Amino acid sequence: MIASGDYRSRTMSGTRSGMTADHDWFGGGYPPGYHAQQVFAATAVAERPRGMDMSAVTSAFTITTEDVLDVLGPDADDLLATANLDVDALISMINAETMLLPRIDDELEAMFAAESAAEPQLRRVGQDDDAPVEPAGKRWKKRFLKATIAAILLSATGGGAMAMAMDKDVTVDVDGQQTHIRTYDKTVGAVLRDQGIVPGPHDSLSPSPNAPITDGGKIMLDRGRLVRLVVDGVTTDHWTRAQTLGDALRQLNMLTRGAWLSDGPNSQIPLSGMAVQIRMPKAVTIIDGANAPHQLTTTDATVGDVLKAQGITLGAADSVNPGLKVPVTAGMQILVSRTGVSVITVTQSIPAPVQKIQDPNTNEGVETVVNPGAAGSQIVTYRVIKVNGRESQRVQLSVQVTQQPVTRVVNEGTKPLPDDVVWDRIAQCESGGNWSINTGNGYYGGLQFNEPTWLSNGGAVYAQRADLATKAEQIAIADKVRAARGYEPWQCAGELGIH
Repeated sequence: MIASGDYRSRTMSGTRSGMTADHDWFGGGYPPGYHAQQVFAATAVAERPRGMDMSAVTSAFTITTEDVLDVLGPDADDLLATANLDVDALISMINAETMLLPRIDDELEAMFAAESAAEPQLRRVGQDDDAPVEPAGKRWKKRFLKATIAAILLSATGGGAMAMAMDKDVTVDVDGQQTHIRTYDKTVGAVLRDQGIVPGPHDSLSPSPNAPITDGGKIMLDRGRLVRLVVDGVTTDHWTRAQTLGDALRQLNMLTRGAWLSDGPNSQIPLSGMAVQIRMPKAVTIIDGANAPHQLTTTDATVGDVLKAQGITLGAADSVNPGLKVPVTAGMQILVSRTGVSVITVTQSIPAPVQKIQDPNTNEGVETVVNPGAAGSQIVTYRVIKVNGRESQRVQLSVQVTQQPVTRVVNEGTKPLPDDVVWDRIAQCESGGNWSINTGNGYYGGLQFNEPTWLSNGGAVYAQRADLATKAEQIAIADKVRAARGYEPWQCAGELGIH
């Protein structure tokens, strides 16, 4: 695109109305490393070669009415009126025969590519995915137009009043990083757009986007950052404008004294956000085998981590309750069961077997030792299992007899006894030989009849209860019971060997 030679000569003839060669009217208007001198040199002296095909100029860099009005901003009508121009006339001057946009050489193309690659970073966490982000080439084109239109308007108006109306020195502070720029944008939002800055919904911007810009003004932008806190396994999301984790935790009133954090308090929070693991201190008790309970405070994640930190190791047969992978909770009790296995040998006696020989010539219930016999001896091997120092299981592995036992021989009398003698012996065992005893336990007399048995066998003929009857009367009823049931009702008879 080219402009008239007259305008070119007036633009490049030197300085006018306070406009000097080293006066950076619109700092930051060009890509880094691409100087304004290069732009104006190209604008002023580069001429179109004869017969050049203008269709080769990329349509993306064609100047339209919308481009001009966007650059001039809301005061477009006033600025054009001051310069005594309309939009079409201004575009004609920009597109005059002797004016060209700067050549898009390899250096600029590389810078456009780098800037375009960084554009996705403009969309921070929480920003609408549909929010517009201008391509690098379009932003560069706008900056170039600002410089060109400014030069035309300053030249057309004599410079002084227009320069003062358009030029402003503004400080942009983003998260404490200050940048000084010169601009003739009218609002805060316009300045930020020109700098490629898109505030997100969680950012703090002062003044507001629609606030007017004044010379010497300052724009403050504190960008929001998402901090995901996972505290003892519970996840919460928080938006903060703090730049370090420590400042964010203080703003959230999160008390972390003694806690374990996956990131240090001085860690920078990136614009993309960060996730932080926090484990609060917890009091636990460890009972290790037969040792006394040990109380401690820990920030370890699992039972296994606690034991490792305490230098507690486990044997192959040991166990832990709760399990090693169970998360630590406040007040938890950790039980370590120590299981010890040993093999022992024990010398044991072998009881002598007993042989009883019935002797019809000896009264019933009388035993005579013929041979006392002797106990034997054996060596027994056991596997012994102890839990926390106490034996819980003993398994016999082998037996070696070292001395055989000798049989004990006993003669057992089988000669029947007179009835009175038999009942006296039973009564002695049952009631201590007291035939009138009544202990209140429901059994009465020397042979300890209960009342139903006494009455069902005719005892009422003598007395209501056995303890009220004579010895002879009690033996008479006992004979009836023995005839029907033997000696089974009397436990002592069996103990005395009376059958």
